[in-house]
Amino acid sequence: MLIGRTRTGKSTIKSLLVDPTVVPTDLTLKSDSRDPLFETFHVSDNRIVLNIIDTPGLFEHGDDEMSIRDNDAILNTIEVCVNREITKFHVVCFCAAVTAGLNREDIDSLKLLVKFLGDEISKNSCLIITRCESKDDQQREKMRKELSEDTYFKEIAPFFKLGIYFSGSLNPDDYNKANESLYDQYSTIIDYRLSNKIN
Repeated sequence: MLIGRTRTGKSTIKSLLVDPTVVPTDLTLKSDSRDPLFETFHVSDNRIVLNIIDTPGLFEHGDDEMSIRDNDAILNTIEVCVNREITKFHVVCFCAAVTAGLNREDIDSLKLLVKFLGDEISKNSCLIITRCESKDDQQREKMRKELSEDTYFKEIAPFFKLGIYFSGSLNPDDYNKANESLYDQYSTIIDYRLSNKIN
């Protein structure tokens, strides 16, 4: 299951799990996921079946105030997917985007989700820091250090028993313009896909 604050790249991760060569659609200000979406994918070369639940994000934003749901309403929609199946999840991925830093809303949404889902899923949980396509080893090491020293994150860090990972995808603007940074993004993405776990 992919879960986290709105606009953190959950749908992009889903797309990359199905096809690692996909270039995401242009980044917009609005979230793509309004309701939990359960999908099954067959990865033919590995003979693997992926059942992915892409959840709506917390702290929703939008242009129609009446359609913006509060966190309780979003948690209720997520509960539809998890209330009877929580022990069957192989991995629960909490997503946070690096583009704005790990801010108070990220920490609050992680705490809210941990409280909502319960400690019993900690053994199946990880944190994925998204939008890291241009972050090299040194920058990722700096982020690891910042996370380990963050006063608020320390409270929830033990929950992520599967570890903390980095994720990213090719920037669609760079891809469409054949930007030179595209090669660097590709190299970085390959590097962290091979070894990105924080111990």
